[in-house]
Amino acid sequence: STIEDLITEATRYWNVPPSHKCYIVTRRNKNSPELVCASYLSVDTILQAQTVTLLWHAPEDPVTGSPSEAEGVDPSSYFDAKRERTQPTTNDPPVMDEHEQVYRLLQVRKASKHVHRDERIKALLSFQTMFPSMYEDLAGAGARFPKIRDKEQASIQRFCRFLSLWTRTRGSLPSSGISSEQLEIILNNQPEDVYNIQETASNMQAPHTWYPLARSMKRKVVMHVGPTNSGKTHAALQRLAAAESGVYCGPLRLLAHEIYERMNGHGVACSLVTGESIIETPGAQHKACTIEMVSTITPVKVAVIDEFQLLGEENRGWAWTRALLGLPAEEIHLCGDPSAQEIVTTLCTEMGDDVEVVHYARLSPLEPLSRALTSSTMRDAHYDNVEPGDCVIAFSRKEIYKIKELIEQRGHHKCCVVYGGLPPTIRTQQARLFNDPSSGFDVMVASDAVGMGLNLSIKRVVFSTLEKFDGTSVRDLTTSEIKQIAGRAGRFKSRYPTGYVTCFEASDLPLLHSALRAPVEPLDRVGLAPTFEQLELFFLAERNNPNQNTLAHVMMRFIDIARTEKLYFLCDYSDKVDIAKFLQPLPLSLTDLYNFCIAPADINDQQVKKYLFQYASTFSRGSLVPVGVSPTEIHHPPASVYHKVSVIQAHLRHLESLHRVLDLYLWLGYRVESFTDREKAERMKKIVYTRIN
Repeated sequence: STIEDLITEATRYWNVPPSHKCYIVTRRNKNSPELVCASYLSVDTILQAQTVTLLWHAPEDPVTGSPSEAEGVDPSSYFDAKRERTQPTTNDPPVMDEHEQVYRLLQVRKASKHVHRDERIKALLSFQTMFPSMYEDLAGAGARFPKIRDKEQASIQRFCRFLSLWTRTRGSLPSSGISSEQLEIILNNQPEDVYNIQETASNMQAPHTWYPLARSMKRKVVMHVGPTNSGKTHAALQRLAAAESGVYCGPLRLLAHEIYERMNGHGVACSLVTGESIIETPGAQHKACTIEMVSTITPVKVAVIDEFQLLGEENRGWAWTRALLGLPAEEIHLCGDPSAQEIVTTLCTEMGDDVEVVHYARLSPLEPLSRALTSSTMRDAHYDNVEPGDCVIAFSRKEIYKIKELIEQRGHHKCCVVYGGLPPTIRTQQARLFNDPSSGFDVMVASDAVGMGLNLSIKRVVFSTLEKFDGTSVRDLTTSEIKQIAGRAGRFKSRYPTGYVTCFEASDLPLLHSALRAPVEPLDRVGLAPTFEQLELFFLAERNNPNQNTLAHVMMRFIDIARTEKLYFLCDYSDKVDIAKFLQPLPLSLTDLYNFCIAPADINDQQVKKYLFQYASTFSRGSLVPVGVSPTEIHHPPASVYHKVSVIQAHLRHLESLHRVLDLYLWLGYRVESFTDREKAERMKKIVYTRIN
């Protein structure tokens, strides 16, 4: 075949010993999270890949062996010299032979003389060694592998037995994935010794084996453990900036953007990667990203994972677990409070990583006050005792604006506000106003969103309450939550080097004081989430049951039977199930429906819900998807939004919803080609930002 000829030709001009084996690794597109072994794919299939790499290794040890040296030459020079020998000199364009045409189309990059000795190649080869028997069995079927419907039954049976052997010895499916057609054959031709396919897919008892690239490395994990304002993140970022390459993983776009600007400001070229935007800085070997966007197939020297105690977070903990288990970094620096120290040490020891723990003390003192703001029986008397530099904490948008209004009515202070529903740029702007003594804004009213992501000069944190509604019920704040928020008071080398903390009501002081004295409760489990490939197995296994063959059913079924080790739990998947049910009537493929389900869409927000369905419906018809939001909708919201609230509050809430809609469009736009209005969506976001401001 042409591919075999290409390999033969390349082997000859790179002087690779005949005993070495060649593999082709492809990456489907820029944002593809996985590499695929393409050794037996057709030319047409390979040409669809964005990048193609040819790898050789010595036969004695395919993953860890030391291949003998092979000198490399510039392929372009090779083909130019070959044409000079075989073609007469004319003014006509040179005629490329079959091998050169394949080379040019594949866009094989210039070969480094010793590229095969790079440690990354050893890790890449681990992808290829997963299914050697399968590829050898089926290679003779021709160039159209993996279209294997026409293979001999014996080969299919051997393939199934090999898959069974894999799952028995390793406990889960290989992370390189299996094509849908291969799954169809497994399901239609299961020999007796193949495990139940659903039980295999739901086995999440060895999640560290999902990341062969990270497992091929000897990693050093450094935990920077300490309270808020202890300098732990600063120390990790210094190590990141000094490294040849690296990545910062943060919980918020706000933090990723701050690190992106800080790194570039200090002369370290850094790119930004979040769900809604990608800014590529020329020559950058560093990235700042939100935790969900970090790549587990791009090796780096140093990685920083911020707020690593969020491994145990109910909804997003899986992203921190994925980063901890899967980051292919020589050094991983974890920053956070001590609650996750013990469980991370256990996990890293099991993976064979070296572990170091560095403890930090708070750089500025934090003093809990013995008196609350309420000093009399007068209604709302605590608002009279608010002082410049105070940050008053409330846990609902309605309460935040109510407190802001009551404080400003006294005529002594002007208030900034920060809460989760505000766009990140607005939160940053409000923080700057509060930190600027000349701005006139001397009090902050905020939700628990103030606990991370903003540098604030706070003299005193004042809890309006120590209860919050968590989406299900009203509960007391946890010890960790109280410590995280209270710790924002006082900042080293700021106007307020000593921090204070108190409450509105004296009845809340005992809980506040006991929480600040108590040790942080250690995490006992970290979060996991199923991959699309696991859910696809379920979907295919239910293909003969049309009443249950829906993505929503598959998600719920997976949650019911999934098996995890005692150190792990399954994160809450209910929001994705709700979206799957909501969009189920649309004619979407499983892959497309899954992409819409994992998009950042809160369908409890009616505006977001409306546009999510509109985008998915337009996409399902094969049409280009416009952004849909009009300037009229921004400046003149419909009358329905003013129900039971003031005009200003209603308009503000409407604008916040539109901002989330535009974020949703941009998130989808980076993943689906049909979303072609990204530039318009960015312009609309700026307009919305201005109106909110």
